[in-house]
Amino acid sequence: MKLIYCTSIALSNKLANRAQVYSMAKQFQKKMGEFFFLGVNYTNIDDRKLNIICFNNRKSYILAWKYIKFIKNNKIDYIYCREARLLFFIILYSKLFLRFKLIFTYEVHSFFQRNMIDELVDRFLSRYVNNFIFVTKNLADRYIIKYSISKNKTLVSPDGVDLEIFNINLSKEGARKKLGLPFDKKIIIYTGKFKTMGMDKGINDILKVLKIINDNNLLFVAVGGSKNELDYYNKLANQLNTQEKVKLFGMTTQDNLAIYQKAADALLMPFPHNTHYAYYMSPLKMFEYMASKQPIIASDLPSIREVLNKNNSIIVKPERPDELAKGVKIALEDKNLVKKITEQAFQDVGRYTWKIRVEDILEFIKCV
Repeated sequence: MKLIYCTSIALSNKLANRAQVYSMAKQFQKKMGEFFFLGVNYTNIDDRKLNIICFNNRKSYILAWKYIKFIKNNKIDYIYCREARLLFFIILYSKLFLRFKLIFTYEVHSFFQRNMIDELVDRFLSRYVNNFIFVTKNLADRYIIKYSISKNKTLVSPDGVDLEIFNINLSKEGARKKLGLPFDKKIIIYTGKFKTMGMDKGINDILKVLKIINDNNLLFVAVGGSKNELDYYNKLANQLNTQEKVKLFGMTTQDNLAIYQKAADALLMPFPHNTHYAYYMSPLKMFEYMASKQPIIASDLPSIREVLNKNNSIIVKPERPDELAKGVKIALEDKNLVKKITEQAFQDVGRYTWKIRVEDILEFIKCV
């Protein structure tokens, strides 16, 4: 049995969805060896242990044809994909031009139809995909109801973490020294993209928290923004007169994210309440934060509650800067609680490694 993970991405370890694909691919490769392939548009990652195939095209209808030829020539029988339109064309071409059966697995990350074409694509996939992987239970439930697919074809599998990267032996002081961050400040940190699909991920509220707490010894550090996002939030910090308490940085590698997380007194993920954040997301930062052994302050959303709870994090009401400020104060002042929740979070994250996730998926699709 052979499996190819079909993508149209430019593979990089600086973007969350790319990092997710890369982490999954590494574990597929370890489990399946020469019988696994990762297809990409192109890559800037030099990993000779990973069987990467560059197709040098990102248009779904063209790329899918290149995949079909590769699948035929290499006698691949299992197709794994998280891109709806790409998978649509691969299935369509396979029905038209291939004489052997393929097993299709679709990893679903959202439930938005931007237009009628997306709706038709999703209905097509609901009919012809063999297995569905969902990153949250809420997402699975809604998809099952809308498209009337059998639960036996579905697996709920949240995202994960590489503990070798994020469980590093580095003190808070050592991390701050590496990063040039002050030793005498209380530092609250957010890592990852600042926006998803143009939607704020809670940084607006964090900047307001700096006004509410009004402590010159408090510093907010965020890492992972695009240039436009850095400009936007720096401007907002200036408007709120909190610019002296804010340091914003652009995208970086996972290795560096792990160091930033170790430098924190508290790690933040105060997502607003909207449909995507509340029901569909499985943020990588959640599992990375759990591995860092630093206290987590997170929004009380159904998607978050599938993993976090009052025993492993500080849960606050979304879109309430006053509640977020209370959570920050607890994280900075209640050492006994911090010790309890960080130990529990680290124990819990052992269930959410990429290795375990890939093993569960392969067992589910019966590929090994």
